[in-house]
Amino acid sequence: MSRNGATTLKVRNMFYHNGLRSGASHLPTSDVSCGVHRHDTGDSRGRKAAIATRLSSDLSPSYCRGMQPQADDRPEDLERRRNALRWVESFAPSHERAARSQRLTLELLRDSPAPFDRSHYDPGHITASGLVLSPTGERVLLVFHIRLQLWLQPGGHVEPCDNDVLTTAVREVQEETGISVLTGVTPILVGVDVHQIPATDREPAHFHHDLMFRLAAAGDAIDASAEAREAVWCPIEQLPEYHVDDVLLSGVERAIPTGPP
Repeated sequence: MSRNGATTLKVRNMFYHNGLRSGASHLPTSDVSCGVHRHDTGDSRGRKAAIATRLSSDLSPSYCRGMQPQADDRPEDLERRRNALRWVESFAPSHERAARSQRLTLELLRDSPAPFDRSHYDPGHITASGLVLSPTGERVLLVFHIRLQLWLQPGGHVEPCDNDVLTTAVREVQEETGISVLTGVTPILVGVDVHQIPATDREPAHFHHDLMFRLAAAGDAIDASAEAREAVWCPIEQLPEYHVDDVLLSGVERAIPTGPP
């Protein structure tokens, strides 16, 4: 095991021993307009409000077996749905929570008439986020949301201009932090997580089906968005100090099993 892998396992053990198995859900909601895609910090959302049940890509078309094409699917929507299905089918869950999230996300992608539409509340919609490693592979990029009072990985909704879910994750990282992602490093899907978003005066309670990708940063100069307000490179061994949740920790374990990207 690499030094980073051992460090991550040590961090996870620290979380377990300290009773910090957080159920706080990531809230990667955003403005609808493409290019101004940010986390939504709705009026009724706070640190406790997010706690709920959280519950390479060139793969064979057989992974999309069972998908039900929708009558109103445009060609680009159909391809985006197939692309997401290939990612989720290729994911190997390491625990029951991830396995359940994978099953629910596959059902959404195969059966929902609008799996990427943020106004599609039942059974929810797809979001994408980036677990970004620093150029040395020893730090993780986190963003802080003032209303949520949580440190999260950058992420958000799929916009109509996004060709696929990976594009969404990369775009969100750059918009929220100013960090560019290396294109020569193969991305890895390190998390599939379904978590509930509480109701607000603008939308009912619903579920986000988040796909978290391991990405590698081209540099470490941060330019945080107005919504994120603060973004940091967190050394892996200091993750407990930021009270990140167990879903992100699990993603870190997957992201660095054999060292830096």
